[in-house]
Amino acid sequence: MKFVAPFTLGLLAAGTFLAGQQQPAFHTRTDVIAVDVQVVDRNGRPARGLGADKFEVTIDGKRRRVVSVDFIDYRAAASTSAAVTTPTGAASTAAAAPATTTEPAGEPVELPGRIVILAIDTLNFTTGDMRSSVIAARNFINGLPPSDQVGLFTYPYGPKINPTLDRVVVSRALDKVSGLRDSIASEGEFHLRPSELIDLTYCFGSSSAQCDDLIMAACPDPNDQFCRPRLAKEVTAAAMESEGRAMASIGMLRSLFHNLADVSGRKTVVLVSAGLVLSDRPGGRPDVGDTGTLAGREAAQANVSLYTLLIDRGPELQISAETRRANYTMTNLSRDRAIVARWLDVFSGTAGGTLMPVLLDTGKAAFDRILSEMSAYYLLGVEPVASDRDGRAHELTVKVAESGLNVRARRWVTGTSMADAPNATARRPPAPPPSPELAALQSAYAAGDFAAVQTTLGRAPELESLIREFRQRDRPWPETPRRASALALEISLFGVRSPRQATAEEALRLLAETNVLVAEGPAATNFECWWHWAEVASLEGLHQPKAAEPFVTRAVRRCPNDAPLALARAVVAEQQWIPGSADDTLAATIAGLYDRAIAMPETAAEARVRAAWFQFRLGHVDRARALIDAVGGAPDVPHVRYFLGVVRGMILRAQGQLAPAEASLRDALTVVPGAQAAEVGLMSVLLEAGRRDEAEALALTVQTRTDPTVDPWWIYRFGDYIMLPSIVDRMREAAK
Repeated sequence: MKFVAPFTLGLLAAGTFLAGQQQPAFHTRTDVIAVDVQVVDRNGRPARGLGADKFEVTIDGKRRRVVSVDFIDYRAAASTSAAVTTPTGAASTAAAAPATTTEPAGEPVELPGRIVILAIDTLNFTTGDMRSSVIAARNFINGLPPSDQVGLFTYPYGPKINPTLDRVVVSRALDKVSGLRDSIASEGEFHLRPSELIDLTYCFGSSSAQCDDLIMAACPDPNDQFCRPRLAKEVTAAAMESEGRAMASIGMLRSLFHNLADVSGRKTVVLVSAGLVLSDRPGGRPDVGDTGTLAGREAAQANVSLYTLLIDRGPELQISAETRRANYTMTNLSRDRAIVARWLDVFSGTAGGTLMPVLLDTGKAAFDRILSEMSAYYLLGVEPVASDRDGRAHELTVKVAESGLNVRARRWVTGTSMADAPNATARRPPAPPPSPELAALQSAYAAGDFAAVQTTLGRAPELESLIREFRQRDRPWPETPRRASALALEISLFGVRSPRQATAEEALRLLAETNVLVAEGPAATNFECWWHWAEVASLEGLHQPKAAEPFVTRAVRRCPNDAPLALARAVVAEQQWIPGSADDTLAATIAGLYDRAIAMPETAAEARVRAAWFQFRLGHVDRARALIDAVGGAPDVPHVRYFLGVVRGMILRAQGQLAPAEASLRDALTVVPGAQAAEVGLMSVLLEAGRRDEAEALALTVQTRTDPTVDPWWIYRFGDYIMLPSIVDRMREAAK
């Protein structure tokens, strides 16, 4: 899903630079396409003295004539207040013959300041990773000419500063940038590396001998029959989380380029990232399709000069706690590096930018090279043909007939006159209107007509397509992002209940992406925690714990002091336990999760009831009795009081204490009169007490009742699902 972040470039209206700046008097015609090109040597120094005869430009594979060349030198301008240009003669002669490269000093011109955006993807950085890169970034922006406007775009959340001349503002914002890495793969039992995650997602759908070897390497103990299911669960969760994080990250980056497309001037984006974990094998997961190419095209069409710094954590991971199980070799280290770099490489190449790996240092050398490369560029005037002027994007290539030089140029161009150079930029076309179904959905949600939202989703002829459209469009209501996250949640939770697997999977993708986008900062807001509770309560009701596990795990990480989420995590874990199972590891995990919820006053009573029932089913009747006795007085929540009465009655009956068991079950029936589970339990107690007539009378009442009571016990195993409507209402209220 694309995300329009609160980064509007409002200080830079399209076609406008800072007041008082004078545009350079370029020696060019007004009927050519403007193409700006950086040409540097192996050390990143700009190459000088190149004329039109040295450049080869093609559009859609067809060569076009270069009719003018201007060399724009910012360092020279900074020291002499004049730019050195390469005149090509009068316009009338320039049209008749290629430009020359004599490079005499041209008329002094005052160069406009540039726009430099520092974009930092914080998702895959730890706080420690981030600090050294922030220091290098601060030195970089301080090294730019004073006329350059600098902006900061930290995503998925963090400080965002519109381009400004005030370096102090940007520097202070950089101090607030923090890494947000909190991966299931790193926290899980198996500490999966990128290559292992990809291979194992493939292997759990395959039966090859190689796959058996991989699984055995992760589960070497032949007596641990539950290791393989635990591994499969962790692989599925990690793949889903990686896809959601990647799509959220990519969507916000694409939104940045959408905004920049409407801003005139020379724009440079320096992207700092630790990479994305995406599959390097066809059909594998995690996978985000061709988003690398699409994002690269959008950057090129926005006329952005792109530098991507990949902070390579590979050597560090060799000695980290995350990989203490892994048998690292140079082969898998090399592949892991290639995996995390793959998307950025495709993206940067498509955009005509460059990818710079940063190994075990602060990135200072890379930032210094960018400063050098940015110090000068060539502005080419390219003669178009009629088909280049159709307003569409065309593939562009620029080559230089000199050895040992690297060319940095955008890969896509939209025909634009040089009359506005160098401010010319391709304007993004207006987005197509949403489909009638999506328009109706968004309109109903904005109006608070939630019944109409459910009706629209239920009547959608292609729910999968509707969900995909919502994911791929800009999020609605950018000024109120919480409302957009709330709608995304309700669409997701409707879709995951679809019997059609493709629809449910598309809904889970939307849910995974929104899990990242709903966060507004390092610490969760009240709205975010309500959002997570609504999400988890609904997923508990699905009783698909493998699907729910990654979401409830992230919810607890984001809201560690939220008692209902802590209890929900225990419930989801128990949903994976099979009665009679000998999986002692899972049983101990469940008991530990209930202990954590018991320690929180808000959920202590219900957690004790649920922990007691779990211990009772394990056969630990004395432990169950101790837990149920510790509940104390009657809980405030009616359905919890009912659960307490039923569970206590079952435990007391198992201990032969029939009178207290009868009293407890009758207490439950005062909360929910006519509830079948309590009545059946009471019949069993009466029979064991020898009161057969009373038991038969109660059985007859149960069988002949024409309007049976809704028994909360039948949804006991679904956790907070019983409260879902009220939780969703609170989430909607918090979204306003």
